[in-house]
Amino acid sequence: MEGKIMVDILKWNWTPATILFLLMINGILEHQGIAGPPLGNIVLVLLIILGIVWALSGTAKLRRLSELYLWLVFILSLGTLKVIADRLPSITGMKNNLDTYIALSIVHLLIIGLALWILGAWKKETIDNAKPYLARLASGILIIGAAIVWIGAVTFQGMKLEGIAENRADHLFTSGCFVIGGIITLTGLAILTMSLRDAGDRSFSELGLLAILFGSTFWIIHLAFRVTVMVWSADELIRTGSAPSWYETWRMWSGLFYGIYMVMAYLSIAAYGASLLKTRMIARWLGRTCVIVGMAAAAMFAAQVPGFGLPLEIPILPFAISLFLLRRN
Repeated sequence: MEGKIMVDILKWNWTPATILFLLMINGILEHQGIAGPPLGNIVLVLLIILGIVWALSGTAKLRRLSELYLWLVFILSLGTLKVIADRLPSITGMKNNLDTYIALSIVHLLIIGLALWILGAWKKETIDNAKPYLARLASGILIIGAAIVWIGAVTFQGMKLEGIAENRADHLFTSGCFVIGGIITLTGLAILTMSLRDAGDRSFSELGLLAILFGSTFWIIHLAFRVTVMVWSADELIRTGSAPSWYETWRMWSGLFYGIYMVMAYLSIAAYGASLLKTRMIARWLGRTCVIVGMAAAAMFAAQVPGFGLPLEIPILPFAISLFLLRRN
């Protein structure tokens, strides 16, 4: 009986998604202190082993391994690579953790690109598969954009000038990843809009693209503030013992720009969800999830409810959409 259950699990096409969901639950429990590190690490290893067994149990082993790796991108990008990078210096004698982390991140992104190629994201367009090609291409670009944002989020040093002064390289790396990841994500959404337009929707997808373009303008200004005014003010704090008198006013304006971006990004997700519902390019439950979560998160952020104010949250649903689009197309 137990053997039959295991066989059924390994045959189930939702195995990678289930593993990601369980890994996220495991991470939340660890973060809340409910599951201690030994238990959490054991669960982590067992789930990854289950995923590898699932990938190797099918006929298209390379495709399954590629799909599994992409489903794990969220976990790998948002912490696992940093844990490895922090431990490597003590083993290899390296002195700079950030350099190690950057090197591992580059390898990680190359593997993502290879996995996407194996799954057909970069497959050349032909007359017969023009529409699926746009959806696959958008999916691949959105997955890479999400990974870069999450890689940068790990080295975030907060918004206090003291922390930025002490960890300037990490601060600049985070901001740089946010800029690059944001631009790549915009490109992916523009291509996805073209695909949705071809599939029969010209309203919701274009509203979604317009919302994210408008919001991203303010996001770029906010990031420019981080890498210029904020860094300079941090240096001044160290040199003179106090930040410039005008800094707090500028920071308030910068915070307003960030707020505009977050609200518009969430509304953009809702609009793309409505477009996906209209075109039926993916399962309707995922389209509904995007609409509900996008609208609710925008309202919650505007109401300053904790838990909806992190930029790393924005790529989650586009990342999920991309994985399902890749599987379908």
